[in-house]
Amino acid sequence: MPLPPIDELLGGAGNLAREKWDLMLPDELLHAGFERRYLDLAGAQRWAAQASTAIGVICTSAEKVTLSLSNKINKLSVVVQE
Repeated sequence: MPLPPIDELLGGAGNLAREKWDLMLPDELLHAGFERRYLDLAGAQRWAAQASTAIGVICTSAEKVTLSLSNKINKLSVVVQE
């Protein structure tokens, strides 16, 4: 699954200015700098793939496991349905 553009992921965030002059940057540069310093989206995607494989190994055939990586709040949610 391709990663969404960083401007789409961080577009609604209001607290990205971390450095002294970040408030002076246009959103495009602020988003790129935040991504470079604080986010590892490719690493998160690899981890989610590995976690889904590990979960698939330990689940019984009666369970359906859905993994979704929320790109707005950067958290992994696991929903197990029987």
